[in-house]
Amino acid sequence: MKKCTIIVTVILISIALLVGIAHSWPSAVKGRPPFKIGKSRGYFVWNDRASWNVYVTTKEKLHVFTGTIATDGKISVIRQIEMETGDYISKIGDNKIQFRLRTQGGIDGFSFRTTGSYLKFEFEIDGKHAPPSLIHVGSGNKRAPANPYTVKRK
Repeated sequence: MKKCTIIVTVILISIALLVGIAHSWPSAVKGRPPFKIGKSRGYFVWNDRASWNVYVTTKEKLHVFTGTIATDGKISVIRQIEMETGDYISKIGDNKIQFRLRTQGGIDGFSFRTTGSYLKFEFEIDGKHAPPSLIHVGSGNKRAPANPYTVKRK
């Protein structure tokens, strides 16, 4: 009986790991991209084990960062970083976040979770589409290939 229980446990753990791997995010988006507060400029986006993170920072000059993040599943904001007066992060329904972050040589941002199979990021800086060169993704510091930028689970 004990041997059967061990075998069943191993099988269940293996299935859980395979399901997790099959539904994970691409490795290119994992880990925090390198940036220095007040020295770097742009959007810094990454996934860690628990959540997605979107941070913005500037080189001394005031910039207004706005955008949306949409998915086909549920989305929930779990943490806000350095929010100032006039900044906001709003949920629109269950599957979309809209935000406005003003920063001047500092850092603002938020973390969120999703059950969706994809995320579509659309970013602006000072009312204009942010160039992909200012959207830094994952610990490899890749640039987004486009804006809007969609990431799909594996």
